[in-house]
Amino acid sequence: MDAGVYALLNMENGHSYIGSSVDLHRRQHDHFAQLTSGRHRNHRLLRAWRAFGPEAFVFMVLAVCLPRQLFWLEQMAIDGWSPEYNGSTLAHTGMKPGWHHTEEAKTRMSKTRTGRKLSRAHCDAISAGRRGIVFSEATRKKMSDAAKRRPRRKPEEGK
Repeated sequence: MDAGVYALLNMENGHSYIGSSVDLHRRQHDHFAQLTSGRHRNHRLLRAWRAFGPEAFVFMVLAVCLPRQLFWLEQMAIDGWSPEYNGSTLAHTGMKPGWHHTEEAKTRMSKTRTGRKLSRAHCDAISAGRRGIVFSEATRKKMSDAAKRRPRRKPEEGK
């Protein structure tokens, strides 16, 4: 598990995406899995993936470093490469590793979700999206075994 800065390079047009991760191997796998499934959150990158195909993209490690150096090195790479697929010119505008919500923020978020009811139309849409999924016997067995290993919640531990 190496921490470092990487580029996803489109070999067809030379455009790139710069990122960093504390686990480069895992991040590469996640990028390609999300792009292949069509569920990547970077829509620019996803459109390019669909247009040029997976064979056009290369995952290139630019630097291996300590986790505390990630943001600085990522910013240097963004400044130097001017990547077309990055949505921001700032390194890691999302949550930083080790960052946590305050207890006050957690309470506020919890209150906004508590007691929230989904509309009938929303429930029907969720149900319709799940119809037609057929699991193999082996998958059903794995799901059953996993459910048996989960600790059961006692009724008094509920809401």
